[in-house]
Amino acid sequence: MKNKLKWIISTGGSLVLIHEEDRQRWFGGYSFTNNKNEAIIKLEEGGLVQESDFMNSQKTHYGKACEVTEVCGVINFNNTTALVLGDEPAATAWLPSPEKVRGIFVRWIYAENEQSVVKSLNEFPTNGWETNGTFRIKSTVLILFDSFTPGGNLETNEFLTIELGPGNYEVETLEYQPDKKTHLRLHRLVYL
Repeated sequence: MKNKLKWIISTGGSLVLIHEEDRQRWFGGYSFTNNKNEAIIKLEEGGLVQESDFMNSQKTHYGKACEVTEVCGVINFNNTTALVLGDEPAATAWLPSPEKVRGIFVRWIYAENEQSVVKSLNEFPTNGWETNGTFRIKSTVLILFDSFTPGGNLETNEFLTIELGPGNYEVETLEYQPDKKTHLRLHRLVYL
């Protein structure tokens, strides 16, 4: 187990996991459709225009991500899919694994410090995981980032790179409270 993890946070909304190759096609809280339902970005003096109705799932990818009312779920966008980690803007890290469980997203709900989070991850229950659906991975490199941010605008410190083999993965969630001062939400990807 690593002593430190790389963490990302959102500006208040959900996080989204997409294939790296689809990065330029994720427009976050900005307009993405025209009357032909083609993916475009509105330009104003060369920049992106935030959609005033950014919560509208018919107008923005962020709106689609916000439709996930559970702690995680899968959405469709531009003929592909995205895994949404929703509910609250918790700091999130990726803990890879070479086993059938290929890795775990660690969401820091509360804890005294990172050291206590890392210590809690040395052991956690094998039972009690709830299934949240299946996510199909088509390429080996994915990125996790704030769903409001357009993929093309991401800075290096604003996303996590996740490497997994192609195939179907079951997404399972565990609310993990190893003590009174620590609460983590764990989402694991299990290769099917």
